[in-house]
Amino acid sequence: MKNAHLVRTGSERVPVSAKEELEIEDLLAHAAKLQDSLKRVMREGRHYGIIPGSERTDPKTGKDKPKPTLLRAGRREALPSLSAGSEYEILPDTVQREDFIGYSVRCTRWHIPTGRWIASGIGPCNFREAKYRCRFQPTDREVPKEY
Repeated sequence: MKNAHLVRTGSERVPVSAKEELEIEDLLAHAAKLQDSLKRVMREGRHYGIIPGSERTDPKTGKDKPKPTLLRAGRREALPSLSAGSEYEILPDTVQREDFIGYSVRCTRWHIPTGRWIASGIGPCNFREAKYRCRFQPTDREVPKEY
């Protein structure tokens, strides 16, 4: 069943018949409606922006040009327009010890009206990553009341 479209029924995923797929005209109309609504709602710097270092090379000119990136607030605006829902699952390989914490989380996206599975991805994280490393430093000092 290579490249089959799947529908979620309870915990199962079953093939979708060709009759249930969107026609190209419907898909294009939906894409145009989505782009129009996002242009009206999204604001640069709040919903999307340029992240330094995320440039891409323009194939025509060969020069790097900034790549707009959807930010968290923009994702919150876009997902309802796509009728997409998310489910998060902490996977069994999660480790919690006194000296180490590590998580693996699976995010699964669903099309809400049809129950169709859109995508899923796994993201690992642990507190020894550079961005978290300095936040957990056991000391004998008391935590200030301001925190």
